[in-house]
Amino acid sequence: MKSSIIIILIILFSFKAFGKQSYFDSIYRYTGQKLMTTDPQQALKNVDILYDISKSNDELIKSLLLKAGLLMLYGINDEAVVIFNQAEVFAQKEKDYTALTRIYGYRSSIYRESGLATSQLKSLEKALVYCKKIEEYNVRVRFLGNIQHEKALLLKNEKKYNQSIDVIRKSISLFNQIKDTTIVDVAYHLTNSFGLMSENKLLLGETDSSFYYLDLAEKHHYLSNYPQPTMLGLIYNGKGEAYLAIDEFEKAEENLLKAKKWADQTNFFELKKEVYPLLKELYQKTGQNSKFDMYKEEYNNILEMEKNSRLVIADKLIDALYAEQKNLEIKEQKNSRIILWLCVLTGFLIILLSWYIYKKRKNQKKFDEYINTLNSKNQDETLVGTNNVDEEPSDSKNYISKEKEQSILEGLQKFEKDELYLDSNVSLTSVSSIIGVNQRYLTYVIKKHLSTDFASYINELRINYIVQLLRKEPIYLSYKISVLAEEIGFSSHSRFTVNFKKVTGKTPSAYINYVRNQNERMSA
Repeated sequence: MKSSIIIILIILFSFKAFGKQSYFDSIYRYTGQKLMTTDPQQALKNVDILYDISKSNDELIKSLLLKAGLLMLYGINDEAVVIFNQAEVFAQKEKDYTALTRIYGYRSSIYRESGLATSQLKSLEKALVYCKKIEEYNVRVRFLGNIQHEKALLLKNEKKYNQSIDVIRKSISLFNQIKDTTIVDVAYHLTNSFGLMSENKLLLGETDSSFYYLDLAEKHHYLSNYPQPTMLGLIYNGKGEAYLAIDEFEKAEENLLKAKKWADQTNFFELKKEVYPLLKELYQKTGQNSKFDMYKEEYNNILEMEKNSRLVIADKLIDALYAEQKNLEIKEQKNSRIILWLCVLTGFLIILLSWYIYKKRKNQKKFDEYINTLNSKNQDETLVGTNNVDEEPSDSKNYISKEKEQSILEGLQKFEKDELYLDSNVSLTSVSSIIGVNQRYLTYVIKKHLSTDFASYINELRINYIVQLLRKEPIYLSYKISVLAEEIGFSSHSRFTVNFKKVTGKTPSAYINYVRNQNERMSA
């Protein structure tokens, strides 16, 4: 049984049955056991689905190893190595020594098939290091046996047949040490080992020994938990090759035709590639030229069809990989844009929140200053004062005489004390008429002494009034805002609210709550 076929079988046989299968497990097993050889494109789609639905790093590792195994199966080894590297990252993170052993075992197979003996040995050494860290005894011993088997394949390829046989004996000894055959299918692994032993014996010309180990391989094949038809075909092929070597043509034909039957039924190209050349050789030796020509033609057709098929499949798989990579790049670009917008939005929200906090603190400070000023004022104190006239610098040019300015200030004081500003119809014209001064002079004095315009002056008087009223008369705390606005001459709820906050730093509702809390503290 040839080494390349055994590796493929090991990949396909890595999917043992699960007691109670999850959705992930069912897709995983079906993909590995059925689709990898029958529908590789769908298999590739499935492994990507498995990756997307993985709920743990363990499942991520399994999906990646399945994908790499699929690529190996169709000779896309460079891409398979990349996937193994990705799987190793997760395996290292999880300290999954079983997965790490498997990864380096697969790498060893890739290097062996590429003729890179040194790299193969390094991979096997790495696999051995991780294998020894596996806690589960049966799994650890199983992988130790697999590593010895891989070393034996390397030695056989180097034509060191006796050394290969010695190493195979070590692998057989290890497999026989496994105690729980429900965890590890010992018979399956022994079938592989006996098959490799028979190859070495045949290459040494020891056909009797070759038959002995082929019989052992067949016996253990039937003892396997999950007998594989392809494995049985390989055993018959081995027997046919051995009989052909000693010119027992009838027995050779009998076994090779059995092997051909399994190759045709399973449509397993690697087995066909072994059987058809031997049948050609058989019929050439026996002089059956028509059969020789028939199998020669069939073999050439199979090679051509398989070559084209594999190229098509490989191309499609590679195209699918590139398409997947392209989609991943597009997704990453989209995610990057989303992240950028999220960062911009977050920055904007931070600025907005900072501005809100700043405004809130500023309004609170303004309110505190307003309340302190309010508390420090005498009850009858007005916004304007008569003593401000003398504060004018001596070198300044007076727009009006000091006497006139003093007269206007006194008029405004009386206007405030009489609470005429509460009239909703109050205007610059009406106040000018009450005080007996033209509008320009009145506007000038208000601007000079209060640093504001007429409308703001009136609004501040009204707000100060309602603030005091709310503090002195608790009944007003239960009034609607619109009623309070009308009470002090504002034409609308909104204008009252805007001016209230402008003067005090708080909204009417917030101030009412503040006064209520103050009253509760005082009465407690």
